[in-house]
Formats: sequence, C-alpha cells, structure tokens
Amino acid sequence: MRSSTLHHSTEPIDVDSILVKKGDALDFIVDIREGLNSDQFLWSPKITQIGITGAGGDETNPVYDASRDFSSESKSQLDRWQQLAQVLMLANEFMFVD
Repeated sequence: MRSSTLHHSTEPIDVDSILVKKGDALDFIVDIREGLNSDQFLWSPKITQIGITGAGGDETNPVYDASRDFSSESKSQLDRWQQLAQVLMLANEFMFVD
C-alpha cells in the first residue's frame, strides 16, 4: 500500500511490484479531503505487467494506462430520453431531496 498527501504539487507513487492473481482487484482511492465540495482529480495511474514471455521468447511488458484504457468518453450516443434521464440525475434538485 502506498499513500501520499499533496496540494498543488506532484509526487511519483511508484510500487516495485505486487503479485496479482486472476480474480484479484487493485483499488485506487483518491480523496480531495477538507475544503472542497467535489472529488475532482487528475491522477491517471499506469500499470506495467511484468514477467510475460512473448511468442518469440522475448519478455513483453504491457502497460495499462487509465486515461487511455478506461476513458470516460461515451462509446455511443444517448437517445433523447436517456439524455433527459442523465440531466435529471445530475441536477441538484434531484440529488439533494430533503
């Protein structure tokens, strides 16, 4: 486990290696802490898989990049009813019903 507290700065959060088996999960948790009303963050972790041997016997190390491989861009367009439902779900009046 690795953690860091930053404010208007950067710091590498490198981990030498973690043994992960099929079915395991890696959790990346980001919290803005006190003072802000939303949890926006710009961190995009990259994971390099090690110890993989390719077809020619060469070791290949695939890299999984959160900004590239887990994009928030929609792959398909919403129809008008889906767009309306999305707007209602995001509206403050709907989210904070007293």
